Amino acid sequence: MKKLIISVLIIVSAINTSYSQCPATLTDIDGNIYNVVQIGNQCWTKENLTTTRYKSGILIPTGLSDANWSNTFLGAYSIYNNNLNNNTVYGKLYNWYAVADPNGLCPTGWHVPSNSEWHKLVYFLDTNSDTLTNSAGWTV
Repeated sequence: MKKLIISVLIIVSAINTSYSQCPATLTDIDGNIYNVVQIGNQCWTKENLTTTRYKSGILIPTGLSDANWSNTFLGAYSIYNNNLNNNTVYGKLYNWYAVADPNGLCPTGWHVPSNSEWHKLVYFLDTNSDTLTNSAGWTV
């Protein structure tokens, strides 16, 4: 019997809901600059994160083999298809451990959006949308 291993890759936008007016840009610890947009009362980065370090300054591991990626319990990132051009297009792909790491993936004052914040964004864009009920009809 084959063992099924699921790897989660997450493309991350940062969000901040404490501004009355969003700043035009946001800079991460690596000096990457992200454009910011206000949607409703939420401030979102227009681009996905491309940082190589947590906001604490600790490097996020990368370059893991498929086997190491599947077995790690530490934060890590990769670039889609190992093509550096994809870093500009998509940002980095972070595993769940990087997203949840207490050292913080997003710049100070910003965080990875919660499910509730995603639902609020979708509802603001389309009041007829129902992001709280999945296709099977049960609430998430």
